[in-house]
Amino acid sequence: MQRTHALKTLLRVLFATLLICASTAGCDAKDTSSPQAAASEVIGLQVEGLNYSGTPIGVFYVNDQWGGNISTYAGGGGTATAIGLPALWRPDLKVTIKWRNDVLYAKDPKGLYTHVVDIPRYEGLKGGVFWVAFLPDDQIKVFASQYAPGHPQFPDRELINPRQYCLIRPECHDKFYPGERVPEAWETLPIALQPSPPPAPVVVTPPPKEREEGSKR
Repeated sequence: MQRTHALKTLLRVLFATLLICASTAGCDAKDTSSPQAAASEVIGLQVEGLNYSGTPIGVFYVNDQWGGNISTYAGGGGTATAIGLPALWRPDLKVTIKWRNDVLYAKDPKGLYTHVVDIPRYEGLKGGVFWVAFLPDDQIKVFASQYAPGHPQFPDRELINPRQYCLIRPECHDKFYPGERVPEAWETLPIALQPSPPPAPVVVTPPPKEREEGSKR
């Protein structure tokens, strides 16, 4: 099953690359040193969604390609489609995101929100992920990066793993994860960057009983 899923993902990346090549001057691999050749080079990126909105995402699409669904404060756990982007970023790059969350589904089960989003600058990409972040108030951000949220080189330093993003915010923590421990700062880093072995937990020593009794007097 895993091999079949990986093969499908690879085929989607290749298909997206071919689509971009067909819509540009063509992917000419004969002379990659010229500016024209660099401008026509295409990179394939896996698409992954991130849900920071507080509402489940029933379905989302990237340029009309199905991207899957995302639970509340979840994401980054799987790939359903891929996108091809030019190796050299251009300021006119945009992407169309369509989605349906549970709020819209209650009103119109077939309805879709639509946002056309600017793709922020990226440099030196050879591959990676096209991240689609769903934020509160139906706002959308997208990023092309080989780094995951929480990594120091991820384009938006505020966005970390969606679950941890919620846990470190008291209002969100109390609503969605009451009773769960708030993660320490090092735990919000991607696993590859977390210290090993992990730091010892901070132990808070309660005041001696004699001091408590003295304070009552």
